[in-house]
Amino acid sequence: MKLVELVEAGDIAGVVRELAALPPERRGACAAGLRAHRAATSRRASAPEVKAALSAAELGCRVTPEAAASWLLTYRYFKVGTWTVDVLDLHPVAWRAELAARLGERATASDTVYTLTEHLVHDTGCPLPASRRFILAWLFNRADNRERPARVLGGVPGADLLERLRADAFTPKLLPVAVRRPGRLVLGRPGWLLEVLVALTAEGFADRDELVDNLYADLAGDPPGGAEAAAVLKTLALTPAEGARVAAARATPAARATPAARSALAARSAPVTPVTPVTPVTPVTPAESAESGVLASATAPGESRSGSRAVRADARRSER
Repeated sequence: MKLVELVEAGDIAGVVRELAALPPERRGACAAGLRAHRAATSRRASAPEVKAALSAAELGCRVTPEAAASWLLTYRYFKVGTWTVDVLDLHPVAWRAELAARLGERATASDTVYTLTEHLVHDTGCPLPASRRFILAWLFNRADNRERPARVLGGVPGADLLERLRADAFTPKLLPVAVRRPGRLVLGRPGWLLEVLVALTAEGFADRDELVDNLYADLAGDPPGGAEAAAVLKTLALTPAEGARVAAARATPAARATPAARSALAARSAPVTPVTPVTPVTPVTPAESAESGVLASATAPGESRSGSRAVRADARRSER
Protein backbone atom coordinates (compact mmCIF):
# COMPACT_ATOMS: atom_id res chain seq x y z
CA MET A 1 0.00 0.00 0.00
CA LYS A 2 1.46 3.34 -1.05
CA LEU A 3 0.17 5.11 2.06
CA VAL A 4 2.14 2.73 4.29
CA GLU A 5 5.30 3.37 2.26
CA LEU A 6 4.84 7.12 2.65
CA VAL A 7 4.23 6.69 6.38
CA GLU A 8 7.39 4.63 6.76
CA ALA A 9 9.32 7.38 4.95
CA GLY A 10 7.83 10.04 7.24
CA ASP A 11 6.60 11.88 4.15
CA ILE A 12 3.71 13.87 5.62
CA ALA A 13 3.21 16.00 2.52
CA GLY A 14 3.24 12.86 0.38
CA VAL A 15 0.58 11.28 2.60
CA VAL A 16 -1.67 14.33 2.20
CA ARG A 17 -1.19 14.29 -1.60
CA GLU A 18 -1.99 10.58 -1.79
CA LEU A 19 -5.11 11.04 0.33
CA ALA A 20 -6.25 13.87 -1.92
CA ALA A 21 -5.79 11.69 -5.00
CA LEU A 22 -7.98 8.88 -3.63
CA PRO A 23 -11.79 8.97 -3.69
CA PRO A 24 -13.43 8.62 -0.25
CA GLU A 25 -14.32 4.97 -0.73
CA ARG A 26 -10.69 4.10 -1.56
CA ARG A 27 -9.45 6.04 1.47
CA GLY A 28 -11.91 4.22 3.70
CA ALA A 29 -10.70 0.88 2.38
CA CYS A 30 -7.15 1.72 3.52
CA ALA A 31 -8.12 2.15 7.17
CA ALA A 32 -7.78 -1.55 8.06
CA GLY A 33 -4.29 -1.79 6.56
CA LEU A 34 -3.13 1.28 8.45
CA ARG A 35 -4.59 -0.07 11.68
CA ALA A 36 -2.64 -3.31 11.16
CA HIS A 37 0.51 -1.30 10.46
CA ARG A 38 0.08 0.65 13.70
CA ALA A 39 -0.35 -2.59 15.65
CA ALA A 40 2.73 -4.14 14.03
CA THR A 41 4.95 -1.14 14.74
CA SER A 42 3.54 -0.02 18.10
CA ARG A 43 6.58 -1.24 20.05
CA ARG A 44 9.06 0.25 17.63
CA ALA A 45 10.62 3.63 18.26
CA SER A 46 9.63 5.97 15.44
CA ALA A 47 10.76 9.44 14.45
CA PRO A 48 8.26 12.26 15.09
CA GLU A 49 7.67 12.73 11.37
CA VAL A 50 6.82 9.03 11.00
CA LYS A 51 4.29 9.25 13.84
CA ALA A 52 2.77 12.39 12.31
CA ALA A 53 2.56 10.74 8.87
CA LEU A 54 0.76 7.74 10.37
CA SER A 55 -1.69 10.03 12.17
CA ALA A 56 -2.34 11.96 8.96
CA ALA A 57 -2.96 8.74 7.00
CA GLU A 58 -5.26 7.25 9.64
CA LEU A 59 -7.29 10.41 10.12
CA GLY A 60 -7.58 10.85 6.35
CA CYS A 61 -8.98 7.35 5.98
CA ARG A 62 -11.82 8.02 8.42
CA VAL A 63 -14.28 9.14 5.80
CA THR A 64 -17.34 9.85 7.95
CA PRO A 65 -17.55 12.49 10.68
CA GLU A 66 -18.48 9.77 13.17
CA ALA A 67 -15.40 7.69 12.32
CA ALA A 68 -13.12 10.74 12.36
CA ALA A 69 -14.46 11.85 15.76
CA SER A 70 -13.95 8.35 17.16
CA TRP A 71 -10.34 8.29 15.92
CA LEU A 72 -9.59 11.78 17.31
CA LEU A 73 -11.01 10.90 20.70
CA THR A 74 -9.02 7.65 20.76
CA TYR A 75 -5.68 9.15 19.69
CA ARG A 76 -6.23 12.50 21.33
CA TYR A 77 -2.70 13.36 22.36
CA PHE A 78 -0.99 13.73 19.00
CA LYS A 79 0.49 17.12 18.19
CA VAL A 80 -1.74 19.22 15.95
CA GLY A 81 0.08 20.56 12.90
CA THR A 82 -0.59 22.21 9.58
CA TRP A 83 -1.04 18.71 8.14
CA THR A 84 -4.10 18.28 10.36
CA VAL A 85 -5.83 21.18 8.61
CA ASP A 86 -4.77 19.80 5.22
CA VAL A 87 -6.38 16.44 6.01
CA LEU A 88 -9.60 17.97 7.37
CA ASP A 89 -9.85 20.22 4.31
CA LEU A 90 -10.19 17.13 2.13
CA HIS A 91 -13.83 17.09 3.29
CA PRO A 92 -16.62 19.59 2.52
CA VAL A 93 -17.70 22.27 4.99
CA ALA A 94 -20.83 20.40 6.09
CA TRP A 95 -18.72 17.32 6.92
CA ARG A 96 -16.32 19.41 9.00
CA ALA A 97 -19.19 21.15 10.79
CA GLU A 98 -20.67 17.78 11.78
CA LEU A 99 -17.28 16.69 13.05
CA ALA A 100 -17.10 19.82 15.23
CA ALA A 101 -20.52 19.05 16.70
CA ARG A 102 -19.54 15.45 17.48
CA LEU A 103 -16.27 16.51 19.10
CA GLY A 104 -18.05 19.22 21.08
CA GLU A 105 -20.51 16.73 22.54
CA ARG A 106 -17.76 14.36 23.67
CA ALA A 107 -14.97 16.85 24.30
CA THR A 108 -12.30 15.99 26.83
CA ALA A 109 -9.70 18.22 28.42
CA SER A 110 -7.30 17.02 25.71
CA ASP A 111 -5.74 20.10 24.19
CA THR A 112 -5.65 18.36 20.81
CA VAL A 113 -9.39 17.71 20.62
CA TYR A 114 -10.31 21.17 21.88
CA THR A 115 -7.87 22.90 19.50
CA LEU A 116 -9.30 21.07 16.50
CA THR A 117 -12.89 21.73 17.57
CA GLU A 118 -12.22 25.43 17.97
CA HIS A 119 -10.50 25.51 14.59
CA LEU A 120 -13.51 23.87 12.96
CA VAL A 121 -15.91 26.37 14.60
CA HIS A 122 -13.92 29.28 13.16
CA ASP A 123 -13.38 27.51 9.85
CA THR A 124 -16.96 26.47 9.13
CA GLY A 125 -19.04 29.00 11.07
CA CYS A 126 -20.91 26.12 12.73
CA PRO A 127 -22.63 26.59 16.12
CA LEU A 128 -20.33 26.83 19.11
CA PRO A 129 -20.58 23.67 21.29
CA ALA A 130 -21.71 24.36 24.84
CA SER A 131 -21.44 21.03 26.65
CA ARG A 132 -19.94 21.06 30.14
CA ARG A 133 -16.93 19.12 28.90
CA PHE A 134 -16.35 21.54 26.05
CA ILE A 135 -16.55 24.53 28.40
CA LEU A 136 -14.06 22.93 30.76
CA ALA A 137 -11.71 22.18 27.86
CA TRP A 138 -12.13 25.80 26.67
CA LEU A 139 -11.06 27.13 30.07
CA PHE A 140 -8.08 24.77 30.27
CA ASN A 141 -7.01 25.80 26.78
CA ARG A 142 -7.25 29.49 27.56
CA ALA A 143 -5.31 28.95 30.78
CA ASP A 144 -2.50 27.14 28.94
CA ASN A 145 -2.52 29.61 26.02
CA ARG A 146 -0.47 27.43 23.70
CA GLU A 147 0.57 28.85 20.37
CA ARG A 148 -1.32 27.47 17.37
CA PRO A 149 0.55 26.00 14.39
CA ALA A 150 0.23 27.73 11.03
CA ARG A 151 -3.31 27.66 9.57
CA VAL A 152 -4.84 26.34 12.82
CA LEU A 153 -7.47 28.92 13.76
CA GLY A 154 -8.24 29.98 17.31
CA GLY A 155 -6.59 31.18 20.46
CA VAL A 156 -6.78 34.58 22.13
CA PRO A 157 -3.91 36.91 23.05
CA GLY A 158 -3.52 38.18 26.59
CA ALA A 159 -1.14 38.25 29.54
CA ASP A 160 -3.27 36.02 31.79
CA LEU A 161 -6.48 34.00 31.81
CA LEU A 162 -8.69 36.93 32.86
CA GLU A 163 -7.34 39.16 30.12
CA ARG A 164 -7.74 36.44 27.51
CA LEU A 165 -11.33 35.67 28.51
CA ARG A 166 -12.23 39.36 28.40
CA ALA A 167 -11.07 39.47 24.79
CA ASP A 168 -12.52 36.08 23.81
CA ALA A 169 -15.51 36.03 21.46
CA PHE A 170 -16.55 32.75 23.11
CA THR A 171 -16.89 34.24 26.60
CA PRO A 172 -20.31 35.96 26.22
CA LYS A 173 -21.73 32.67 24.92
CA LEU A 174 -20.02 30.14 27.17
CA LEU A 175 -19.66 31.91 30.51
CA PRO A 176 -23.42 32.19 31.17
CA VAL A 177 -23.66 28.44 30.53
CA ALA A 178 -20.74 27.82 32.89
CA VAL A 179 -22.39 29.58 35.83
CA ARG A 180 -25.51 27.43 35.60
CA ARG A 181 -23.58 24.59 37.25
CA PRO A 182 -20.40 26.32 38.43
CA GLY A 183 -19.57 23.68 41.01
CA ARG A 184 -18.74 21.20 38.29
CA LEU A 185 -16.09 23.59 37.04
CA VAL A 186 -14.60 25.23 40.12
CA LEU A 187 -14.93 22.90 43.12
CA GLY A 188 -11.42 21.66 43.75
CA ARG A 189 -9.84 24.45 41.71
CA PRO A 190 -11.06 27.76 43.22
CA GLY A 191 -7.62 29.34 43.15
CA TRP A 192 -7.12 29.50 39.40
CA LEU A 193 -10.64 29.70 38.08
CA LEU A 194 -13.20 30.94 40.58
CA GLU A 195 -11.47 34.30 40.97
CA VAL A 196 -11.71 34.75 37.20
CA LEU A 197 -15.41 33.83 37.15
CA VAL A 198 -16.12 36.27 39.98
CA ALA A 199 -14.28 39.06 38.16
CA LEU A 200 -16.08 38.40 34.86
CA THR A 201 -19.52 38.31 36.47
CA ALA A 202 -18.72 41.63 38.13
CA GLU A 203 -18.01 42.99 34.65
CA GLY A 204 -21.34 41.76 33.30
CA PHE A 205 -20.29 38.71 31.27
CA ALA A 206 -22.66 36.59 33.38
CA ASP A 207 -25.04 37.10 36.29
CA ARG A 208 -23.33 37.19 39.71
CA ASP A 209 -26.52 36.31 41.59
CA GLU A 210 -26.84 33.19 39.45
CA LEU A 211 -23.19 32.29 40.11
CA VAL A 212 -23.60 32.72 43.88
CA ASP A 213 -26.91 30.88 44.13
CA ASN A 214 -25.87 28.01 41.89
CA LEU A 215 -22.47 27.59 43.50
CA TYR A 216 -24.06 27.38 46.94
CA ALA A 217 -26.55 24.84 45.60
CA ASP A 218 -23.67 22.78 44.22
CA LEU A 219 -21.80 23.04 47.53
CA ALA A 220 -24.87 21.75 49.37
CA GLY A 221 -25.48 18.93 46.90
CA ASP A 222 -21.93 17.63 46.63
CA PRO A 223 -19.82 19.27 49.36
CA PRO A 224 -16.07 19.41 48.83
CA GLY A 225 -13.54 19.14 51.63
CA GLY A 226 -13.61 21.75 54.38
CA ALA A 227 -10.54 23.55 53.04
CA GLU A 228 -12.07 23.83 49.58
CA ALA A 229 -15.39 25.12 50.88
CA ALA A 230 -13.55 27.78 52.88
CA ALA A 231 -11.58 28.83 49.80
CA VAL A 232 -14.77 29.10 47.73
CA LEU A 233 -16.51 31.22 50.37
CA LYS A 234 -13.50 33.50 50.74
CA THR A 235 -13.26 34.06 46.99
CA LEU A 236 -16.98 34.78 46.63
CA ALA A 237 -16.83 37.44 49.41
CA LEU A 238 -20.60 37.67 49.81
CA THR A 239 -22.21 41.04 50.40
CA PRO A 240 -24.63 41.28 53.36
CA ALA A 241 -27.59 41.13 50.96
CA GLU A 242 -26.19 38.02 49.23
CA GLY A 243 -25.51 36.42 52.59
CA ALA A 244 -29.09 37.00 53.69
CA ARG A 245 -30.48 35.54 50.45
CA VAL A 246 -28.28 32.45 50.61
CA ALA A 247 -29.00 31.89 54.30
CA ALA A 248 -32.74 32.11 53.65
CA ALA A 249 -32.50 29.65 50.76
CA ARG A 250 -30.51 27.18 52.88
CA ALA A 251 -33.15 27.30 55.63
CA THR A 252 -35.78 25.60 53.45
CA PRO A 253 -36.38 21.82 53.51
CA ALA A 254 -35.55 21.64 49.80
CA ALA A 255 -32.10 23.11 50.39
CA ARG A 256 -31.35 20.75 53.28
CA ALA A 257 -32.44 17.59 51.44
CA THR A 258 -30.44 15.42 49.07
CA PRO A 259 -30.42 16.44 45.37
CA ALA A 260 -32.95 13.69 44.56
CA ALA A 261 -35.21 14.82 47.39
CA ARG A 262 -34.94 18.44 46.29
CA SER A 263 -36.06 17.45 42.80
CA ALA A 264 -39.03 15.57 44.22
CA LEU A 265 -40.00 18.56 46.35
CA ALA A 266 -39.81 20.86 43.36
CA ALA A 267 -41.88 18.49 41.23
CA ARG A 268 -44.63 18.44 43.83
CA SER A 269 -44.44 22.24 44.20
CA ALA A 270 -44.89 21.73 47.91
CA PRO A 271 -44.85 24.91 50.00
CA VAL A 272 -41.63 25.34 51.92
CA THR A 273 -41.61 26.32 55.57
CA PRO A 274 -38.49 27.85 57.11
CA VAL A 275 -36.89 25.62 59.69
CA THR A 276 -36.89 27.14 63.16
CA PRO A 277 -33.22 27.79 63.90
CA VAL A 278 -31.56 26.78 67.13
CA THR A 279 -31.02 29.82 69.32
CA PRO A 280 -27.43 30.87 68.68
CA VAL A 281 -25.02 31.46 71.50
CA THR A 282 -23.56 34.47 69.68
CA PRO A 283 -25.41 36.54 67.07
CA VAL A 284 -24.09 36.06 63.54
CA THR A 285 -24.49 38.02 60.34
CA PRO A 286 -26.41 36.55 57.36
CA ALA A 287 -23.15 36.03 55.46
CA GLU A 288 -21.63 34.17 58.43
CA SER A 289 -24.77 32.04 58.68
CA ALA A 290 -24.53 31.09 55.01
CA GLU A 291 -20.86 30.26 55.31
CA SER A 292 -21.29 28.16 58.44
CA GLY A 293 -24.01 26.12 56.75
CA VAL A 294 -21.75 25.22 53.86
CA LEU A 295 -18.74 24.48 56.02
CA ALA A 296 -20.80 22.33 58.38
CA SER A 297 -21.93 20.17 55.45
CA ALA A 298 -18.38 19.71 54.18
CA THR A 299 -16.21 16.77 55.12
CA ALA A 300 -14.02 16.94 58.20
CA PRO A 301 -10.69 18.74 57.72
CA GLY A 302 -8.84 15.46 58.00
CA GLU A 303 -10.82 14.14 55.03
CA SER A 304 -10.59 17.25 52.86
CA ARG A 305 -8.94 17.13 49.50
CA SER A 306 -6.31 19.66 48.56
CA GLY A 307 -7.80 22.86 47.20
CA SER A 308 -4.70 23.54 45.18
CA ARG A 309 -4.64 21.91 41.75
CA ALA A 310 -2.35 22.56 38.80
CA VAL A 311 -4.16 23.08 35.51
CA ARG A 312 -2.59 19.91 34.09
CA ALA A 313 -3.75 17.80 37.06
CA ASP A 314 -7.25 19.20 36.59
CA ALA A 315 -7.22 18.18 32.95
CA ARG A 316 -6.23 14.61 33.74
CA ARG A 317 -8.83 14.30 36.50
CA SER A 318 -11.65 15.67 34.37
CA GLU A 319 -11.13 12.94 31.74
CA ARG A 320 -11.51 10.13 34.23
